Amino acid sequence: GRRGRIADDRDRIVLRLLISASGDVDKVIVETADVPQELEQLARRAFARAKFQPGLRGDVAVGSQMLVEITFEGEDTPPPTTALLPAR
Repeated sequence: GRRGRIADDRDRIVLRLLISASGDVDKVIVETADVPQELEQLARRAFARAKFQPGLRGDVAVGSQMLVEITFEGEDTPPPTTALLPAR
C-alpha cells in the first residue's frame, strides 16, 4: 500500500543517503514514500549502488548525508523496470 499519500497526483519518495568517505552509499533510509512498494524498493536499490564524490572537510574526505527527492507527476507514470537500475 501507500504510506503518507499526498493530496494531489504527485507520487514522491524522499531518501536519506549516508555516504562514506570513499563515496559509497553505506545506507539508504526512506524518509517518506508515497509510491507503490515496488517503486520504493527500486529507488532504494538504485541509490544503494550509486557512487558519489565524498564530502570534504578542508582537503580530507569525510562521510556525509544527502537528501534526495524523486517526484513522479500524473497518472501516466510508467511502471518501473529493473532495466532502469545501473549495473553493479
